[in-house]
Amino acid sequence: VVAISTFTAGEIKRHVVTGSIPFQIIYNGVRSIADSTVTAEPVNIAQPFLFSIGVMHPKKNFEALIRMMQFIPDYNLIIAGGGNDSYMNQLKQLAVNLGIANRIVFTGYVTIGEKKWLYANCSAFLFASVSEGFGLPVIESMQFGNPVFLNHKTSLPEIGSNYAIYWHTDDASTMSKVFAEGMKQYADKQEL
Repeated sequence: VVAISTFTAGEIKRHVVTGSIPFQIIYNGVRSIADSTVTAEPVNIAQPFLFSIGVMHPKKNFEALIRMMQFIPDYNLIIAGGGNDSYMNQLKQLAVNLGIANRIVFTGYVTIGEKKWLYANCSAFLFASVSEGFGLPVIESMQFGNPVFLNHKTSLPEIGSNYAIYWHTDDASTMSKVFAEGMKQYADKQEL
């Protein structure tokens, strides 16, 4: 059995009787977006901004990022991806309720060129997902040398390794403190 992460292999073993069948972990390959010659700004976006991407689904936990933005007034948040319009509308309403709707931009689906521009121009990449078998956006973002902030759940610590900064809670205030400390750590450590 081939799995895309050790986490995924563990989930397969938990839910499927595999007996003594051997497992092999082969991580996903990622197309080099950074080398693409196509770049396009998706919308007129105010700098500086933080970036997240994924299908609109509750497991992506975008609401945690929106709540955190209350405590990070110097940045805007760009969320790319489409899918569940009901969930996206809930997120938009959350931003309105928190009084930060003017700082949260939903782009919908983006092209490769637009995604490249977003990765290349964001101040940091944020990925608060609570259920990932691998997490391709983590690797895509790292191609651009971005500070990367991830949820500590599922496969994300395996994929982000020591190069990402992790949230161990969905508490917005705590997440914002981890973000501030992580940005300082990233600035102080050239190897990151």
